[in-house]
Amino acid sequence: MRRLNRTFDTMLSADPKDADSLLRAVRTHAARGWHPRVVVPLNDWTVDSANVVNRTLGLGGLDATAVTNARNKHAMKQALLAAGVRTPRSRLVQSEEELLDAVGDLGLPVVVKPYDFGGSGGVVLATTREEALAALAESKGVIARYGAAFNILGDKYLVEQFVDSDDEVSVEVLCGAGRAQVLAVTEKYLSPRPWFAELAHLVPSHRTGDEALADLAVRACVALGIDRGLAHVEIKFGADGTPWVIEVAARPGGDGIMDQVERAYELNPYRLHVGSYLGVDLLDTVAAAAPVRTSAIAFLKAAPGRILDVRDGKPLPPEVRSVSIAAKPGDYDDISADLVPGRVISRRIRVEDGEKNIGLEVLPYSERSGDALTEEISRHGFRLVSSTHTDTEAFGSSTMLLFQKPGA
Repeated sequence: MRRLNRTFDTMLSADPKDADSLLRAVRTHAARGWHPRVVVPLNDWTVDSANVVNRTLGLGGLDATAVTNARNKHAMKQALLAAGVRTPRSRLVQSEEELLDAVGDLGLPVVVKPYDFGGSGGVVLATTREEALAALAESKGVIARYGAAFNILGDKYLVEQFVDSDDEVSVEVLCGAGRAQVLAVTEKYLSPRPWFAELAHLVPSHRTGDEALADLAVRACVALGIDRGLAHVEIKFGADGTPWVIEVAARPGGDGIMDQVERAYELNPYRLHVGSYLGVDLLDTVAAAAPVRTSAIAFLKAAPGRILDVRDGKPLPPEVRSVSIAAKPGDYDDISADLVPGRVISRRIRVEDGEKNIGLEVLPYSERSGDALTEEISRHGFRLVSSTHTDTEAFGSSTMLLFQKPGA
């Protein structure tokens, strides 16, 4: 099929990230004879609100401490370390001064990320102090753009030791009271550094059946107090093969991972997740599960520029189960979407001894001639190095000016 099929029996009109909004909707339906047995979170943004509703209505759900451990990455790290679970050292910072102090303590390279966001948003690698400052600026820019929409504070940032490897998996774990059982191990494919966007997932990973890996994932869930539902444990392997817990989420894996698990295992993970929240012990069912095929998902991106046409409608090969195309003619790629005045964007540049990241602030500017722009920038001490005029179908007529500041 061309688009994924998603159906629901009914829907409440409420903001799923806002517990008060959910409670009003639940109480409105209760007046009509609908009484919930439990509210089940399916993503990071609803873990807190769903379990506030559960506790308020006496429906069970995760303990408040477990929710904090799962949503506050600093609290998560403290809980993992206290339980002896292997995880990179980190520091919580707010300012550039605190950031540089953390870099001095932890050493380089480091990863900078918002402490309460998710989905790899604002996660940036830094290999120098200058890159760390640019990474913090970029991370703050992501929160400025998305924080309000996802109802997060975004007022602090985690600086974390970097596990220098691209070998990463996620472990999908069904949790119970004081125990848990691994359902599946997912192989992950990441974007080029310094970002960590997930570009593809494959189930089952070649590490399926690794007892040490499974034990680490289970101990991580127990350490955070996750005692029901599926948990998503992200683990990286160091150059020597040592596994490190990077993060744990108290919800099913996203990005289509659950679809791949269902196809590979012929077992619906959402039934396990919901059943666990309803108090059904399904750990033995998970222990007996075994993959019968391989399944994968990939996220493809158009080249930079404006999309002129979307050529859909060709027959799909039998091994392709579904295709979902979000882009449409006239759309620009994310580079153009970033060019909003006031936003700080990160760009990687070449220097004499290699490469580094720099933070660039987007300034408001009205279109004018190249000569006028050259004169304005030159007044600030920059020297024009080259000027290139282009006229493309994607971007139209434009001029690229390359400047250098003397002594830089």
